[in-house]
Amino acid sequence: MPFKFEGKNKQRIALNALKELRQLLNVSLVIPNEKIFKIIDANTPITQAFSIVNKNLIESLESLIDLIYSPGIINIDFADLRAILRGKGNSAFLNTVEESGKDRAEKVCKSILNNPLLQNNSFKPEKILFNIAGSENLSMFEVEKISRYISDSNPSSKIIFGISKNSKLKNKIKTTILMTGGGEVASVMDKKTDEAKVNAVKPIAKEPIKEVLPDNIERKDKKEKLIKKKDENKKIKKEAPAVSFIPLFEAPTPSISSIEPKKMEIIEFTQDSIKKNIRRSGLEIKKAEEQMEKKRIEQEKEWEIPAFLRRVKYK
Repeated sequence: MPFKFEGKNKQRIALNALKELRQLLNVSLVIPNEKIFKIIDANTPITQAFSIVNKNLIESLESLIDLIYSPGIINIDFADLRAILRGKGNSAFLNTVEESGKDRAEKVCKSILNNPLLQNNSFKPEKILFNIAGSENLSMFEVEKISRYISDSNPSSKIIFGISKNSKLKNKIKTTILMTGGGEVASVMDKKTDEAKVNAVKPIAKEPIKEVLPDNIERKDKKEKLIKKKDENKKIKKEAPAVSFIPLFEAPTPSISSIEPKKMEIIEFTQDSIKKNIRRSGLEIKKAEEQMEKKRIEQEKEWEIPAFLRRVKYK
């Protein structure tokens, strides 16, 4: 990919060409020219800088080809390589690492998934092929440690691995890995332009946020309101006078005028008792009614026509 200083137009042309080219390829490796500065120092000549990039690619490809043709403890053949490369338009990651020393396995784990020359390797690999090579002192513990690290870093990927012996390595461990997946290759320029677009977006005017309560809280509030209303209705009913109906029985009209004052007294008495009994309970009202009934019966007895009047009437 072009250098940053070559401009956005050239960057756009390169990306469009890459998209068209990828449709015709199984996998593609993209190396931005900007990545060169990560593997050279300030005094490296320009011709040597490009040769360093080529050397890195050659070493990785040679290691991959050696896996196919060299026998090993666990072989990787061309069928395995074809299974990893199957498909079209996929991105690829290729890296070869050599480490020595007591902690060589740990060093391999730190650098095997990091190739400074390749474009961002953020795609999720679907298939992984790797091989661990060493001399006779290669231990099972070291193989397990490197293999577990690669597997744990990509738990959903299909893995093919191999183990081979190489006496030329002596105290070194050499690990080669090839990963392929369907992730798109994003350029450094695109990332920065996207960030600039995000920063250029105007802030949206904030609207007042309405507090939305959960359903359970709203239901509780409604229940509490209903309970309060019921309590208020009960209080009103208690405070209101309990109006009871007391039947008034008209006494038989006697023929003597002397009885009329008593009748008026009874009517006045019943009216006063009604006023007093307005706030009485049900039991008190019932007792009052019974007493009234008794008095009425007694008065009716008094109102009966005397015997001497009956004699006078029927003579």
